[in-house]
Amino acid sequence: ITHSNILVTGAGGFIGGHLIKKLLDQNNKIVAADIKPIELWLQTHEKVKNFSSFDLKDTSNCDKLFKEIKIDLSHCNL
Repeated sequence: ITHSNILVTGAGGFIGGHLIKKLLDQNNKIVAADIKPIELWLQTHEKVKNFSSFDLKDTSNCDKLFKEIKIDLSHCNL
């Protein structure tokens, strides 16, 4: 996977943070979402569009995200 817009949920956790690093190294554009406030994320990355305190169980949040950003692929990290 390269040069794609990828949504990573659970981005503030251990696996999500490492996945984002790997995908950035492959020249992807990342959209990161997590229900936790960004202050509690284990890692953050400068070149990432972050959605913190963002509950994807709320369909209005999903609508907002997908209207704002074109996503080619998503990885849900539960």
